[in-house]
Amino acid sequence: GQIHRLIVAALLTQTGQAPQNEIYQKEVAAALESVLPRANLHAFTSLAYADKRARLADLHNYVLGIRLFNKAIGKGGVGLVDKLREANASTQELATKVLEQLQAATRDVEEYEAVIQYVASQQNNPAVADIPLKRLQDELTNRRQYLSFVQSFEVEAMNGREAVMQLAREYEHDMDDLRELVGRRSAVPKERVYPLFEALARRWTEAEEVGMHSAALAQILLELVQFEEPGYKKVLKAEYVEMAGRGGEAE
Repeated sequence: GQIHRLIVAALLTQTGQAPQNEIYQKEVAAALESVLPRANLHAFTSLAYADKRARLADLHNYVLGIRLFNKAIGKGGVGLVDKLREANASTQELATKVLEQLQAATRDVEEYEAVIQYVASQQNNPAVADIPLKRLQDELTNRRQYLSFVQSFEVEAMNGREAVMQLAREYEHDMDDLRELVGRRSAVPKERVYPLFEALARRWTEAEEVGMHSAALAQILLELVQFEEPGYKKVLKAEYVEMAGRGGEAE
């Protein structure tokens, strides 16, 4: 009936799949039938609005979990994207970009610090008389600020990587439990498998959120990278860095 079709469409929309696709419709309808048989639809329609929403969220997790399990055993899950793999890729990409910026920004700050320290210790040396110490200190402040921004992204990138690895471990653990439970029985009690289906769906959804968050951060980092090269002409020269390096070695 109409209510059944609406529920199927809502469940497909929540997984980001086209609700008009007949293959997806059939698969979701089959999974939904095992969770909420059509004969029980009347009880669902008679619920209050808030209860309907809560029940629909449960149905989403159960149906998605069933489809994810079926995909893992090669019997369904058509068109379902591997959100854990996607999240792994996006968090890895962010971590790599952050590391590149972190290394470059750290090198910049260390060069400024080395030159400033050398010049400050050589006040009577005519070779450093023309090096603008105050300007170098101002530029160092700017570079430290940029480094600080990048370091905040490093924390986010590490948190994202850890979250994905934890989700992947939990997902595999739940999937193994389901395989063992379903594989050795012809009939499995719903109270045993449904919590595991729900757990799979939640991990999948959480992975999607982590992946989207990392992709958004990568875009923000891209904007930030425009400030990697300052908008002013740097007075720090390679010869100053070399001079400070030789002076430091001599000491």
